Amino acid sequence: MSDYGAEWGGSKQLLIESGPKDEFSLNLNRLEETGYDIRIYYTRGPEYGNIDVFLEAEKVGQIKGYAPFIQPGGYLSIPNFINLYNGLSLQFAVAGKDSMSGGYFIGLDGIKLIPKRTFIQKWNVIGPFPNKNSTTRARSGMDSIYPPEVTIDKSQVYPGLNGKPLRWQVRKASDDGYVSFDNMISPNQRAVFYAAIFIHSQESRTATLLVGSDDAIKVTYNYNKVYTQRGGRIIEPDQGRSFIKINKGWNTLLLKIENTGGRAGFYARILDRENLFRYYTDQELPSNTPVTPSRHTK
Repeated sequence: MSDYGAEWGGSKQLLIESGPKDEFSLNLNRLEETGYDIRIYYTRGPEYGNIDVFLEAEKVGQIKGYAPFIQPGGYLSIPNFINLYNGLSLQFAVAGKDSMSGGYFIGLDGIKLIPKRTFIQKWNVIGPFPNKNSTTRARSGMDSIYPPEVTIDKSQVYPGLNGKPLRWQVRKASDDGYVSFDNMISPNQRAVFYAAIFIHSQESRTATLLVGSDDAIKVTYNYNKVYTQRGGRIIEPDQGRSFIKINKGWNTLLLKIENTGGRAGFYARILDRENLFRYYTDQELPSNTPVTPSRHTK
């Protein structure tokens, strides 16, 4: 599609030379998120038709393909798809054409799946602990073992950066899942922080843990290291992933975050399409906890 401009993904489109009443489907399998917003990017041109679009056999929109010259058509938006069965099926059916169109072609530039991320919303946090220079390229904080890495005891008080006494406190994530340590650093100093959460599950299950951090991060799960990333970076969700075994009953997740200057914080979530896991700041079940977690049903 480079002859028609630079606005197509990879300078290509998928062209279906379809005729009246033709149909085709596109199946996307092994989708891991709980839900998605979907965008279908398409092409318009002098030989393109009108296409009805169905998601799981339910009509979700129509693409009007005619234009006097070939051009990107924008996208059809399908919000709030719930991923019940680890995939989706899109169906496309020719519904006719504009009177000016010379054909019934369909041109697809791409399918974009925007995940509906669900982050862990409440954490125990503590810090700042010292993060001094150990070499010209490294700092000592990530390799120093501070008390939270040995045991999580919320009743204890620990000496922190510059001798400041530190206690565990509960901190909520922002609406987009970000947990910030910025107001715990005054003035802005190199430091190390910890965030801990207790996970309860009615079943044993292998799951995917996704994290993003500013700056470096070390993740221990049930006191075993499962993920490490060193060095400064600009934070985004889902920068790193690890597969973990969720045991039946209680599990402990601990994040260690290094600040080398500027902002400090993290994102963290566990993929849980069946809604099996519960997150608590204390290792005890509230009295109103259901015996069996609710699950998605169709």
